[in-house]
Amino acid sequence: MLFSSDVVSHSGGGMRDAHLGDWIRALEWIESLPIETIVPGHGGICGMDVVHRQKDRILSIREAVDQFVRKGVSKAETAKDESLAQRFFKADSSRGEYWLQQCRETFREGISRVYDKIMRGN
Repeated sequence: MLFSSDVVSHSGGGMRDAHLGDWIRALEWIESLPIETIVPGHGGICGMDVVHRQKDRILSIREAVDQFVRKGVSKAETAKDESLAQRFFKADSSRGEYWLQQCRETFREGISRVYDKIMRGN
């Protein structure tokens, strides 16, 4: 059994403070462990399927943002792009509009951080 804190999350995790390269390596390390049960930072007890989905989501986000960078789209435009939000933004709408707005802002900050990392070659 692994208590993963926020490294593993059913929601896919927020990205505002994330270092995606380190996060991917941490998820890969978890994938290498001989465990079946994970107690994530958010959501119920799970298995490796959640780890795999989360890693795939992070890799997909990084690739999607990289495509914007290669096209010369600015960081501000990339962070506000609705196609990224439609593909990757998740939030519990039952918690109200203020909560959703805060989650959207966190998502955009995360996209901006990914953009910066790509621009620096990380």
